[in-house]
Amino acid sequence: MERIALPPPPIKRLIKTALHQAVLDERLHQVRLLVDKHRVCTDTKDVHGRTPLMLACIIDNQQLGYRMAHILLKAGAYLNLRDGMGRTALSYACMNGRESIVALLLKEDVLDINESDNDGNTPLHHAATCGNPRIVEMLAQAFHKFGLNGDRRNNLGYTALLLACKCGHYVSAHILLTVAKASPTLRDGEFHLNAAEWTRRRHQHQARLSDRSQIASVSCQPSLTLYFQRWRVPPERCRVDPAETPASGQAVGQITDRLW
Repeated sequence: MERIALPPPPIKRLIKTALHQAVLDERLHQVRLLVDKHRVCTDTKDVHGRTPLMLACIIDNQQLGYRMAHILLKAGAYLNLRDGMGRTALSYACMNGRESIVALLLKEDVLDINESDNDGNTPLHHAATCGNPRIVEMLAQAFHKFGLNGDRRNNLGYTALLLACKCGHYVSAHILLTVAKASPTLRDGEFHLNAAEWTRRRHQHQARLSDRSQIASVSCQPSLTLYFQRWRVPPERCRVDPAETPASGQAVGQITDRLW
């Protein structure tokens, strides 16, 4: 009888190390002690594949995060490591709007600034989405300096310019057009819209939200109690439907009549 070879056991990854925990707890002196004195490995990954440098890009205290990132880079932390989603430390810094850390990372020559993650998003895509135009400008200048393609698409066909217009970050979009020389005629692969059409669509969406918030502030008269399908509806929960509200001042009365 032939023996069936069993597959090798899966590699167990640490949930996190003491250095990971020190970064998450924002303990700067402990990070310095572990790195400088105990010489712990700065490139160890946690259960999600994140290094301590990546965690320094997401903690709330941005000043401490910058100082921790400086300590880790000085100790030789490798910048192009990826987590479980394929994201690098630069991607995390761009996603969370860490301007000072982005400037620090861009000074390193070994950094690949146009590396995409599992979703096809590069650091420039993340910067265009986060809405910090200074980060977009630093990356756009680096793209222009090294002759990189600023129109790289993600898995859904979006370029950084399309994402900036879709999210309403028009200053970032202007920087991408003027500095990174992004193309305004390209269309995404999801809705097949170009930059101008996304800008128009975003503007119309914001206008509808503004009108809806103004209409929703109109409530029913406090003395009225409405009954609908045997349930008692408090007056403060009665709101005017913006899609069916006329421009006249009798909107509340008409909505009340319909509920009755």
